[in-house]
Amino acid sequence: MDKTTVLILFGGRSSEHEISLRSAATILSNIDCDKYTVVKIGITREGHWLLTCADAETIKSGAWESLPDNRTAFLPPDPKAGGVFVLNGDGTYELVKIDIAFPVLHGMHGEDGTVQGLFELADVPYVGCSVTASAVCMDKVCTKMMLADVEVNQAKWIHFTYREMKLAFKACLDHAEQKLGYPVFVKPASAGSSIGVSRAKDREELSAALKLAMEYDSKVIVEEEIRGRELEVAIIGTKAPFASTCCEIIKGTEVYDYDAKYNNDTAQTFAKARMDMEKADDVRMAALKVYSALGCTGMARADFFYDTENDRIIFNEMNTIPGFTNKSMFPQMMEASWGFSITQQVDMLLEDALEQHKQRGRLKI
Repeated sequence: MDKTTVLILFGGRSSEHEISLRSAATILSNIDCDKYTVVKIGITREGHWLLTCADAETIKSGAWESLPDNRTAFLPPDPKAGGVFVLNGDGTYELVKIDIAFPVLHGMHGEDGTVQGLFELADVPYVGCSVTASAVCMDKVCTKMMLADVEVNQAKWIHFTYREMKLAFKACLDHAEQKLGYPVFVKPASAGSSIGVSRAKDREELSAALKLAMEYDSKVIVEEEIRGRELEVAIIGTKAPFASTCCEIIKGTEVYDYDAKYNNDTAQTFAKARMDMEKADDVRMAALKVYSALGCTGMARADFFYDTENDRIIFNEMNTIPGFTNKSMFPQMMEASWGFSITQQVDMLLEDALEQHKQRGRLKI
């Protein structure tokens, strides 16, 4: 029986480039090589696509970029191509056939619907959410607007555009203070891994937080602080999605930021939250409701707060390409809740992607 050829696409022009390398290394170390042939293309921080033979550890370290056998590659939007074109040393191109793509691209230019649109144009099956769901979930403002009529609690919030802040920064500060007070959290609307996120407890800190967030996005969201437990739920599948029980993050710092997630041990994580089973199931059901409302397919990780004082479950955000690193909660939750190994999770995601592509193919053009 012929193997299915899987394109693993990693790296990217994103502040989460390094996390993508770690996630790709995990997937490459666990994919069933008896079932799949793997084609690896890395995208540099500058956006250069390179076909590489690098192994998982070389990708994880970042050393893959300098391998002498790397070749320029690109995916044409022509659905008749059936694969990626690779540049040879003599200036000619060859076609490398692929059956399915697994974008392991966190953040901008990968998790936001851009590369999903390219796969759609090329008629290549791909793992994860659609163009629309990816774009909506990446933009926290769009996510909140989409869920406005869904029965799910959200923190109070406002947002500002770069133009608004450049023209009337003092008015933005005044508006945030009047609507939300302090403390608040300030986030770039479309960045992940808590990059550019700050907690502000007075006007001076709010000013600094807005300026920091503007460095990462042209739209900034400001939210009231929710005091409570931080919970996450992993979801996999489309027709009958599996949702893990919720995990819990005890962050150890004011902000569960990039360093706390990936570079130090200040945070504690529990793949199964230490809470009443009935309440954990309420969080799980809320995750499935949001997953459906946002049109998610394939996989996602839903983040929540549990306001223990008021007994409220509050939705925070949805991540459509969650991390697959050794510290990432998505694979840990799936294994702890359902017994799915990472190899099984990858297999499920690829099978789901092929089924979704088949369903899209039945639509009239």
